[in-house]
Amino acid sequence: MDRRLSRDLSTINMDEVKKQHAVDLVTTLHLPDEAQWYAGLGVPRRNGPPGTGKSSLSFALAGIVHRSLYTIHLGSGDLIDDALPFLMAAVPLGSIVLLEDIDNANPRMSMSALLNGIDGVSTAEGITLIGTA
Repeated sequence: MDRRLSRDLSTINMDEVKKQHAVDLVTTLHLPDEAQWYAGLGVPRRNGPPGTGKSSLSFALAGIVHRSLYTIHLGSGDLIDDALPFLMAAVPLGSIVLLEDIDNANPRMSMSALLNGIDGVSTAEGITLIGTA
């Protein structure tokens, strides 16, 4: 797991309306009232269809909301069943986690381990999860 520096949003070549929508979404997700509302319902906050350009946009969004961004490359040969839940449990509250290449996850990691890492009992609430495919 790598902690990454933020990126200036102006360096992202993307439709401005879509870019602003992503900024609004992440900003809203990190509002204290929003977090409390979801927590009160016992519902995790998950948004975002799969697509392209998420990695660069993720770095910029982390900077806008002043959050740490951690990247986990699911295609890494070192990532096995026990590793992802362990890594996710270590992510600080309020951080953003970028799961790179969900569609090419290491074949030695089971679907169960992937799902437990994303939404298992040891995964902290209050983190923003972004996945790329």
